[in-house]
Amino acid sequence: MTVYERGCAIDIDDACFYRAESAQSRDLSVLCCAATANDEGIDAYDATCASGARAVRWMRAGFVRSVVCNDVNANVEAVLETNLSRVASEVEVEAETPAYSTTFE
Repeated sequence: MTVYERGCAIDIDDACFYRAESAQSRDLSVLCCAATANDEGIDAYDATCASGARAVRWMRAGFVRSVVCNDVNANVEAVLETNLSRVASEVEVEAETPAYSTTFE
């Protein structure tokens, strides 16, 4: 299923967590990125990424140069990769440790 949050498409499935009520928290995190970014952008880390909604919002806003996403549930890999691929030029998945990263070029 695909949900839309502030214009961003986010795929979700039974393996990943997504809470629509947390959109305001993600709004604030985008504002924090905007407030602290310089001309080169910032590097960000989402320690509990699940569907990747926060990382997608950060990258879509354009203030973030790179994001490292991590989740203890390795089953989110496919959904996370799909979501990040929509907004990133490069997505690198490290499946052995449940860490997923994406970098803008």
